[in-house]
Amino acid sequence: MELFNGKGKCNLCHKSEANSDGKPPLFTDFTYDNLGIPGNPDNPWYSVDPSFNPEGKNWVDPGLADFLKKVPQYAMFADDNFGKHQVPTLRNVDKRPQKGFVKTYCHNGYFKSLEELVHFIILAMSCHQQGK
Repeated sequence: MELFNGKGKCNLCHKSEANSDGKPPLFTDFTYDNLGIPGNPDNPWYSVDPSFNPEGKNWVDPGLADFLKKVPQYAMFADDNFGKHQVPTLRNVDKRPQKGFVKTYCHNGYFKSLEELVHFIILAMSCHQQGK
């Protein structure tokens, strides 16, 4: 929790305090964010028939923007929300159905361990704060 609420700053989006009614935290603020997660080279979408994915390996997941552009009253917000994905709950984030089960993290499964993901987030936040 020291890393979660400290250097990792996970609690900024994954709220870790009990709710006002005293219930345990949900570990999400239900917002949408673009963390700059790299494309997952193992994603089969990149190599499907070009009639389905004409951009091939250059495809970038539009996230929330894809939904917004299809709804007339929200289409004006699509560009500002490109690449944003909903902040997931972290409840049971490392729970596995059996020993040896490999979990993946983020919307596209790019990270294969929580340690990789936390290092990425800390680096990304550090660069963001430095204006890089």
